[in-house]
Amino acid sequence: YLSPEHFDAVFGNVDQRSDLFAVGSILYELMTGTIAFGELGVSNVMFSIISKDIVLPDSCHPLLAQICLKALEKEQSDRYRSAQEMLEDLDQVAP
Repeated sequence: YLSPEHFDAVFGNVDQRSDLFAVGSILYELMTGTIAFGELGVSNVMFSIISKDIVLPDSCHPLLAQICLKALEKEQSDRYRSAQEMLEDLDQVAP
């Protein structure tokens, strides 16, 4: 469940948003029953994490899907800044 910045040795800035990417990957698995970046082979997984657009089935709860997709954003700046921020959105799904 490595975030895209784990693969950028020069510019990668791994911080708490990287952990939230991993949480988003787990949430994706819980929602779909499949692995978000489940390709075979390390290089294929790395490529997928860096470039693959995540799509969730229409059957997923819309707000939960939005939270998952935000956690899985490729750019750190587009992800949740903290677990607290993500939790606040999750609280809206099941108050």
